[in-house]
Amino acid sequence: MVKGLKLALVAIIALASWVVYATTPQPDWVFGIAWFTWDPSIAKKGQTVNWYGGVYGVGTFFDLKVQINRPSDIKINYWDYQINAGPSIAGVCKVVYQGIVYENGNIWHTWRTDHLGSLIIFPRHICALVGPGYFSVSVFGTATPIAIGDFIGRSIGGVSGIFYYAQSRLKVS
Repeated sequence: MVKGLKLALVAIIALASWVVYATTPQPDWVFGIAWFTWDPSIAKKGQTVNWYGGVYGVGTFFDLKVQINRPSDIKINYWDYQINAGPSIAGVCKVVYQGIVYENGNIWHTWRTDHLGSLIIFPRHICALVGPGYFSVSVFGTATPIAIGDFIGRSIGGVSGIFYYAQSRLKVS
């Protein structure tokens, strides 16, 4: 019974903290830029291409989602990520591959920031800095299209509640 009350209290505190975060106006100095690019942007079926997506900015909270559509028609050979931030990241922040996700009528390979449960007051995809600062999060890799047509890569980045979007098209013949 006591354990259940403790868990309920933790849930109430987490919910109250999230409400305060979600309803607090953000400072005027918050900004960010998202990007996604293919190299090359025109390729032949079976040709390996490089891809890069990310967001950078100034704020106190951030998140990133990078997606590539038509996952059954493009093989991801390799991927990695890099996070730079200052003054420092609160808790842990990594980028994880979420797998194939259905979203807005499309199917996507999806990567997302994840604090791995280190910040109980935020959803897992939101990372935080220790006070206001700068950050850069990028996901990159190589892929091989195994079908012809257009492939869309996109980045959706959040900086202290403001969202930035970038998209790029890979044309495969």
